[in-house]
Amino acid sequence: MLVLVLAAAPGQAQSSPAVPASASASTSVPAPAPAPAPATSPPTPSPCLGAAARDPLRPCRDPALKLKVDPLPSDAVIEPNAPCAVVREPGSIESCVFGAARRQAVRQVALLGDSHAAHWRAALVDAARRRGWHGVSLTKDSCPFTLAVPRVSKDSRRRCATHNAGVLRWLARHPQVATVFVSAHTGARIVRARGRTALQTKVAGHLAAWEALPSSVRQIVVLRDVPVHPARTAVCVERAAAGRRDAGRECAVPRRTLIADPQQIAARALPRTRVPVVDASPIFCSAAACFPVIGGVLVNRDTDHLTRRFATTLAPFVLRVTDAVVRP
Repeated sequence: MLVLVLAAAPGQAQSSPAVPASASASTSVPAPAPAPAPATSPPTPSPCLGAAARDPLRPCRDPALKLKVDPLPSDAVIEPNAPCAVVREPGSIESCVFGAARRQAVRQVALLGDSHAAHWRAALVDAARRRGWHGVSLTKDSCPFTLAVPRVSKDSRRRCATHNAGVLRWLARHPQVATVFVSAHTGARIVRARGRTALQTKVAGHLAAWEALPSSVRQIVVLRDVPVHPARTAVCVERAAAGRRDAGRECAVPRRTLIADPQQIAARALPRTRVPVVDASPIFCSAAACFPVIGGVLVNRDTDHLTRRFATTLAPFVLRVTDAVVRP
């Protein structure tokens, strides 16, 4: 950074008006005020921060991030999802908006699913900022967007059925939303259909829900679910960070924590241009392990929800998929 300091040239005396002798004895001349400190710019984030550190197409390495953990697990657990302005429509489901103003947006998108969809909102907020999208979040905790029957209490089952029916009505009333993003907790329990495994029942439930979408929805972008880390991972990361050790490597878990995602499987039954998949598995995991800290950023805020900061770093990878297949 170039800082310009205005001062007299070296060897050049600054002139000042003469002070009468009679006045100089009784009048003190105030000292000049100290020059203000030069403004400092915030440090430029590392290009390898977060997900970029494991970009499979453009590998990035920054040794300065090796021992960094931001946020710490004890702070992340109370960190909220990305901001979203609540919209109240009489007779409609709960929703909130993010990104560009609706009238100025180049595209309108919606996010559907449970809390495992909601934690992706930080990535979509950043993607919306970059591409001029207007986004609407229609998520509800513990209510994946599926027509499979969840194995929960009757009240919770009724609540989810009501919500998902409301999502379909909302989208029918807003045909300008042509792209929806979906994600769901892969470990959610459902009532298995006769003659089908639990996984087959989940796949069929997602396909049925997508089939029920109004024709105005042209693309369904699947956000593949994230790895599950045991509760002890947070303790391991805190200790490694305190000891200035590499928490990402020391606290990694076996790749088997990344279980099959029924939405990703369902997407294979449909054209890729209709249902593209954002699969960040190569970022989260190597062939053998999944890492709790990547590029100096904590991945999960608990066992299976992304931190807001790490999700934000996934925005370029979401756009890498959507730019290729999402129609304007």
